[in-house]
Amino acid sequence: MARDESMWGTPITARRSDWAYIVICGAFACTSLLFDAMTLLVGWLSGDPLAWPLAPGGLEMYAAVDPLLVADPVFMQVGVALSGFVWGPLYIYLARGFYRGDNRIRVPGLMYGATLTGIMLMIVAEELVSNVPGWQTPEPGLFIAYNIPYLLFPIAVMARLRSPMPFGVPPVLQSLPDDAARALGLAR
Repeated sequence: MARDESMWGTPITARRSDWAYIVICGAFACTSLLFDAMTLLVGWLSGDPLAWPLAPGGLEMYAAVDPLLVADPVFMQVGVALSGFVWGPLYIYLARGFYRGDNRIRVPGLMYGATLTGIMLMIVAEELVSNVPGWQTPEPGLFIAYNIPYLLFPIAVMARLRSPMPFGVPPVLQSLPDDAARALGLAR
């Protein structure tokens, strides 16, 4: 099957700053798939939300900063499930799109950015000023340090993908007549 390159824009060699997005998506894919998906699956099977076979003790260290993770309310289970089974694969898709300059990642990237920003704001607020006993973090500075990338990166993705063709106009669309290009929002 031939590759559809009809929506690919400027090559990665001309977009060096996009390497940061690729690397961060790769790192976040690892944390989502290895930590969140594994924690969820092993936690459900064992009944221990901190059971994680790849690094015994690793989650306990983080849990000292994030008591909400230890409390394991249903909304956190849903958040961990989203991270492991939705965001993890999406990070791989986004990294591939950033590498190729594929304009089709724009809508999923904007949806990801808006959704994760909202989720993170709610979790950070709950951890910092919770009125539920045991949910407020004892280490607010460390909690922010661990979690700020998951708030700032989605915002950066939305900023990067804000234009209709974030990677430039692909060759297939460059030959459009001027009126058709304007109708599609492609500036000439």
